[in-house]
Amino acid sequence: MRSASVVAVVLLAVPAFAYDAPPLQSYSKPVADGKFVLVMLRPGKNDFKPDLRAKYGKSGLYPADDPTKPLWTCDWCADYHQNVVVTADGEWAVRVADTETGLRHWLLGIEGRAVPKPGDVWQDRPAVMIYRKGQLVHTLAVKDVFDPGRFTDRDLFMGPVMQIDAFEADTGRVWVSTPLADGTRQSAIVDTRNGAVSDKHNGGWFDDGTPKCGNNGPSDGWDRWVWVGLIGTGVVGIGAAAVIGLTVLLVRMQKR
Repeated sequence: MRSASVVAVVLLAVPAFAYDAPPLQSYSKPVADGKFVLVMLRPGKNDFKPDLRAKYGKSGLYPADDPTKPLWTCDWCADYHQNVVVTADGEWAVRVADTETGLRHWLLGIEGRAVPKPGDVWQDRPAVMIYRKGQLVHTLAVKDVFDPGRFTDRDLFMGPVMQIDAFEADTGRVWVSTPLADGTRQSAIVDTRNGAVSDKHNGGWFDDGTPKCGNNGPSDGWDRWVWVGLIGTGVVGIGAAAVIGLTVLLVRMQKR
């Protein structure tokens, strides 16, 4: 019985170590074809980039060759670099709501997992935030950008997830989307300079006419899913091998 209990504990422990979210940290990214540097500094003392904080001092937009004269600074911070973009003139910035998509995907992948009802407040949650010279000027809720009736409970679990798929730095138009559980996504175009939403699509993918992101804020969602899947598979495989090995060892010890 004791050996069986040990095996049960190990089996229960394996899923707990199947996903380990990467820690959030400060970062900088070149924007506007490298003319500027967008700096996002994480609040608090547990920052993995102290040199970045020492160099810039505060989140904001800086000339690529001068960290002492920011074009603007801000009190907000986008968790992930792919969730924020800046126009070519450096005046406007747009970001989508941050979501820890790796953990969400992992939890949704657990067979038979019950997904709680989201309630009604999710429709009013911020989806797209627009800033001028670092100051918030427009906040678009989920219902402003997408069709609330298209979301299922699984789509809303720890979400909905917002992505920037493409961005025109010169015009300020940004293509945003939210992936759905059925493999499709809702998408729309937001005008950074006035907050107007246009060209909404439900359930389809962008055609070949969608402009490419380049260095202005690519969505690496697909790559991230691949890596999460590979890492998760590897961890589960190692865990399964450990369980099998432990089981064999315990059986041999009992026989002795």
